[in-house]
Amino acid sequence: MLSLADQAARALGVGEQIALLPGDLLALDYGSDAFDVVRLGFVTYFFSRDDLVRLFRKVRAALANDGVLVIEAPLCDEGRCEKEEEVLDGPWLFAVSTGGDVYAFSDYRELLQLAGFRLVTQVDDGLLKAQQSR
Repeated sequence: MLSLADQAARALGVGEQIALLPGDLLALDYGSDAFDVVRLGFVTYFFSRDDLVRLFRKVRAALANDGVLVIEAPLCDEGRCEKEEEVLDGPWLFAVSTGGDVYAFSDYRELLQLAGFRLVTQVDDGLLKAQQSR
């Protein structure tokens, strides 16, 4: 996946503006004040709530002041019963991960706030952003 992302960035002429970090998201050292934007695409639902708070804290530390975390993930409805595809992902996630789940926007907002993010916004049905502000 990283090689595809690298190819896409180079094709768009922004290859020198990105950093691709291979490895375990929870074990990697992201540094501090190193990034203006961090994107987590379709991975957060593989993690438990506790692991997400740990991950979001690491990302927050890695973001420059006023940096933005962008999360792309399927968002279930607040009652976890109306969006069929996302609800049906739940048993699959249980089978392939140790604590993964399909989260609603309110879950992400709570977890991101626990990690120290202040402004959390749902951009659309599967995209949200959280702004770092120190």
